[in-house]
Amino acid sequence: MYAMSQSKGLTRPVQGGTMSSPKSITSTNVWQMTDLFVRSINELTNSIPTSEIYGVKVRLNECANSVPKSLEEGLKQSKRIERIRSLIKATGFLDECKDYLALINKLKYSDTNHLLTMAEEISQVIKQHQFTGIN
Repeated sequence: MYAMSQSKGLTRPVQGGTMSSPKSITSTNVWQMTDLFVRSINELTNSIPTSEIYGVKVRLNECANSVPKSLEEGLKQSKRIERIRSLIKATGFLDECKDYLALINKLKYSDTNHLLTMAEEISQVIKQHQFTGIN
């Protein structure tokens, strides 16, 4: 199903199977991936100096926390088009996260390459399931 492995001090998702028709959003692979991503982002932003002047901490936390919210909203929709809109919104928030993670790298606050990779993996999973459903 879903296993965790240790990488760069943070846990990372490793997919090893599929789940049949999830009973709730929290049982889906993509939800578990985004939950881990959000927790990793929170861990990262706690390590950024409080004196940073760009507002990256707050903005990154806001867009990271919006990803699972958009997924949840999408799964609650009965109309396929509404579900797809919510999934597109989630990928937009992930793209915004990637921009902030790249800025954090550039400002040398932290090495965020592993989080950039994680965001890209989540984005790919969401894009794969926009037309087929989430698992």
